[in-house]
Amino acid sequence: MNFYKEDDDLREILKKQLEPSFFVWADRKLNEFGRKCAQEIDQRAIHTDREGQPRLIKFNKKGEDISEVWVNEGYRNTVKETYSEGIAGYPHKEIPGLGYKGNYIYSLAQGYLLSQAEPGFYCPVTLTMATAYLLDHYASKDIKAEYLPHVLSTGEEELYEGATFLTERQGGSDVGANEVKAVALENGSYQLYGEKYFASNAGMCGVAMVLARIEGAPRGTKGLSLFLVPWRQKDGGLNGISIRRLKDKLDVRAVPSAEVEFEGAEAYLIGDQNRGFYYMVEALNLSRVCNAAASVGIMRRAYREARSGDERAI
Repeated sequence: MNFYKEDDDLREILKKQLEPSFFVWADRKLNEFGRKCAQEIDQRAIHTDREGQPRLIKFNKKGEDISEVWVNEGYRNTVKETYSEGIAGYPHKEIPGLGYKGNYIYSLAQGYLLSQAEPGFYCPVTLTMATAYLLDHYASKDIKAEYLPHVLSTGEEELYEGATFLTERQGGSDVGANEVKAVALENGSYQLYGEKYFASNAGMCGVAMVLARIEGAPRGTKGLSLFLVPWRQKDGGLNGISIRRLKDKLDVRAVPSAEVEFEGAEAYLIGDQNRGFYYMVEALNLSRVCNAAASVGIMRRAYREARSGDERAI
């Protein structure tokens, strides 16, 4: 079984949309990725959904808060294999052997195939793509040089998955009601205090893009600034972050979503402090396109199973 090989429409769309040399390369890579999605990644997805869901390890044997998220080995293998294919990296960096960058069309084709196995595997990818976009477009040269190679990694650097933390208990979709506070330090960085109430990819991300309000900033969305927050300090310890609990969700249970508390987390301002909300909206627009690709992938899987009478995932 091969999700890509069986999809003539996808292949024709890509042939029209990609440069000829890019299409030849992408056709070969997607053929192998489509096989993996339909076989070993699909089997990992079944295990993750039924027995191997992410779990919070709140304390170590000494009673210390370590707020670690456990995921099964198959989940980790899928993460490694998916990012090594450039799903988040190649829209921003050169593809070896081609001499030019990839694009979002190729990346969305990968997401469409991956979501036919498990959209919960694609959600963290979408968050990482949004993080990469924000860093590439708005981070300072120093921040970009330190973190972007990890977010874009295809295996040559340690991978930092991304996350975008917006939702707070009192606000929900009313982002302007957010209360997480950013306190300026003398070295130019900030410390964050407060909580995010629905933070996906918590515990798995290397960096999170977080909306917070600098002390003295006005209320509403105009007073929100965007920050990069490393999940861990350079010595490996938590960066003033703890996870209260993982959410018990109805769907996409493969991705850990959590209530996250910031207790002096070191953070770095991204771009103009008065435009944080607008930057995040740009990233959310990218996420919406990814969600659309995932939805089409789910529909494709449902159609294939309905037509073939495949009962493997029931």
